[in-house]
Amino acid sequence: MNIKQLKFNWLSENRREVKAFYRQYMPYARLNRKEAMAVFQLNSTQIVASVRFRPIGKLLLMTGLLVDPTFQGMGLAKKLILKTCVHLDEKPIYLFTEASLTDFYQCSGFMSIQQGPNDIMQLLLKYQKQGKPLLLMQYVGNNN
Repeated sequence: MNIKQLKFNWLSENRREVKAFYRQYMPYARLNRKEAMAVFQLNSTQIVASVRFRPIGKLLLMTGLLVDPTFQGMGLAKKLILKTCVHLDEKPIYLFTEASLTDFYQCSGFMSIQQGPNDIMQLLLKYQKQGKPLLLMQYVGNNN
């Protein structure tokens, strides 16, 4: 499969396919209508990668980055991050991640930070109190 065959799309109304995609590979994910969602599709129908951006006040929280296991290792996650974050760069973008993924996100334009805006910190602390060892990162642009 050639990456050039994939079509990038922002999803608006019809999210049925992306719901099925998340249900199949990330069943615990809760999709929200207010989230901005972007996908890579094969043949204009089959979703092979997706990412969501949850609005939190004047900020965005990147969440639900997912690549179909058949298409992993092709750089789709990084390409999806770069395409979407450049488009949404007028608002600060944050993400919560496990320590093992910080190098990947750093190569995709994110920087580890210790402190963020209050709304983001409250949400991070809520997850950490649930026993989730998450770190905070902010999008600063791609330096590669």
